[in-house]
Amino acid sequence: DGKFNPPSCGPFHVCCNTPETSTVKPYQHRCGVRNPSGINSRILSPSNEGEADFGEWPWQAAILKTEGKVNIFQCGGVLIDKYHVMTVAHCVYHLYKYTSI
Repeated sequence: DGKFNPPSCGPFHVCCNTPETSTVKPYQHRCGVRNPSGINSRILSPSNEGEADFGEWPWQAAILKTEGKVNIFQCGGVLIDKYHVMTVAHCVYHLYKYTSI
């Protein structure tokens, strides 16, 4: 009948003639490999130059001690498996057996 009839995809869909493709490959996490942008991809400014982004070094851990409602940095550690953090003895030797860190 000469009328243009666009393809019907339904009321909640968008029809495209050519599907869009992404040229950005997703980052694949690997053990011991730095995550350059961390997990937030923030814009660097002179005030935070030289600081590591959260998640940039995914095997690093911060050992915190809770005092009241505040967490206080004690020292660093490294993840050695899914459940364990290794740190230096002088960081935790003075803590009691059941101290929460």
